[in-house]
Amino acid sequence: SVGDVLQERYAVEMKCNTALRLAALHMHEKLASCGQTTRASVKSIVKEFGLESFISPTLLRNMREKDLRKALNHHMKKIQSLLEPRQK
Repeated sequence: SVGDVLQERYAVEMKCNTALRLAALHMHEKLASCGQTTRASVKSIVKEFGLESFISPTLLRNMREKDLRKALNHHMKKIQSLLEPRQK
């Protein structure tokens, strides 16, 4: 679950890229559940919900925020591109 990832229960086994992909997916789900557009930028999501709602403390300490946002933007766009054909 999201809580398990945020509490770092799988921190040893989980690769950084996997954690970022899960965070992007969680952001997408959070927007959808709030009735907001899923095309929102990572910057606006972080402003509203906070980065710590999606990223584990260790990852927050070990990566620069700029790099985190860049990776999350990439994964969010990837998720959106996978969903677009179904939404039409």
